[in-house]
Amino acid sequence: MRYAKLARRIAVGMGGLGLLLGPELMHLGSVPAGTLLILAAALSWATGTIIIRRWPVDLPTTSFVGWQLLPGGIPVLLGAIIVDMAAMPTGAGQSRHCG
Repeated sequence: MRYAKLARRIAVGMGGLGLLLGPELMHLGSVPAGTLLILAAALSWATGTIIIRRWPVDLPTTSFVGWQLLPGGIPVLLGAIIVDMAAMPTGAGQSRHCG
């Protein structure tokens, strides 16, 4: 009985994601990475919510949010650096002297 309720909630959540990502899912073949990353983020958020409900943390809310953002921000920072470095043209940042 407990798992049936959880399965219904997951189905409703995935249906909501389907509605939100509907137009993007039509273009999945052209840019699959973005859509898959959005789905992975939603799954990660849901997993974190389930873990926190099962094992509550005894910290003030602001401290707990800070600790959540710190490890969550590290992959975002690394991904941004990698993407920006790949998009940067060769020789960017070098000054050219007119003469």
